[in-house]
Parts: sequence; C-alpha cells; structure tokens
Amino acid sequence: MPNESESKALDLRKSESKALDLRESEPRPVDLRASHDDRERVIEILRTAAGDGRIDLDELDERLEIAFGARTMGELAVLVADLPQTAAVPAVRTAEAPALRTAGAPATGDVVRIEYEHGSPERVGPWRAASRIEVTGEHGTCTLDFRQAVLPGSDIVIDVDLRHGTLQLIVPPGTVVEPSDLDCEHSEFDDRRARQAHAGALRLVVTGLLAHSRVRVKRASQ
Repeated sequence: MPNESESKALDLRKSESKALDLRESEPRPVDLRASHDDRERVIEILRTAAGDGRIDLDELDERLEIAFGARTMGELAVLVADLPQTAAVPAVRTAEAPALRTAGAPATGDVVRIEYEHGSPERVGPWRAASRIEVTGEHGTCTLDFRQAVLPGSDIVIDVDLRHGTLQLIVPPGTVVEPSDLDCEHSEFDDRRARQAHAGALRLVVTGLLAHSRVRVKRASQ
C-alpha cells in the first residue's frame, strides 16, 4: 500500500497527464474553422491583389475557388501568404501556414493620380480604383474602364485638368456619370446614352477643367 505522500504524488502525475491530454486535443490555430467573415476578408485581399497586378485573372479565379470552399484558417492563410494585406485577417502562426500580416483598410482619402503628355494611359481589367481619381494631361486620350475595376465604394470623384485631350470612361450598365463644377472651355461632355441608374449603382462625378478637351462616356450593353 502506498503511503500518503506517494498517493499525493501519484494523484499529481495523473492530473498533469490529464491536462496534457486536453491541451493536445485542442485544435491548432491552423485547424480553426473559418467563418464567413474570414473568407470575405481573404477574398477582398485577392481581388485587390489582382487589381494591383500582383496576380493574373487565372490565378485569381483559382484562389477564389479555394477561398469560397475553405473550411479552416490554415487553408485561407496559404492563399494570401505571398500578398500584402489590405484588410484585417486573423493571424495564423504555425509551421504549416505562414503568419498573415494585417493592416488597416485603405484610407478613404486614397487617390489615384494619372499624369501624361502626348500619351494614351489606360486603366483596364481588374485595376484598383480609389474614391478620388486625378487626371492631368495634354494631347492624348486617357481611358478608365470600370467594368472590372476593384471599387472603393459606390461614389468616385474624377478631378480632371485636360488640355487638348480626351477622357474616355467605360462604365457598366446603370452607372451615373455627372459633371459637377466642371469648367469647360471649348470642350464637350459626351454621354448620349445616359439611362436611368440602378439602385446602388456606381456614381462617377467629373469635376475640374476641360480646355479644348472632351469627356466621352461609353456604356456596356445593358
């Protein structure tokens, strides 16, 4: 028969063993189940990366398919481990999955600036727009295609300073394009196919200066 001291030592070892078993049975961070919000944050990062040109459309489609079906945080972590983070994502720090870097969402004051002279700059495909776009140019055509753009919200201000140039806006159905405090000197604002806007549709407000220049709106098939 063990004495009282030996019994206490035996009980202590049993307690420690039970605690260890409980710790080992707990899921590792990489195995934690992902929520709908977790998936949406990663999807936002992927779409922003495509807009920045970090991944192409084929890779975007491939990663989005995995993201939509991801069950764990580890699966999501792998998808964005090589991308800068523009939305807060819960960190997963394990040997199997690199840590997710986190950063705040882009500030609402973000600006896209385009400057050119005797050129034809364009933003097409999945590019990243901002709440304010500034276009300064002479003698050339600047094209902004919003059909696949990664948008910051429903309202975008386009501040122009064009001289002998053209700003071409290619927009999805239902988009509102309207001039506001736009100074036109021998210039034209061409939106002949303007139609009634859809609820929650994109709204582009064009302001600034047009000198011997033109704003041309091209609408996708409705």
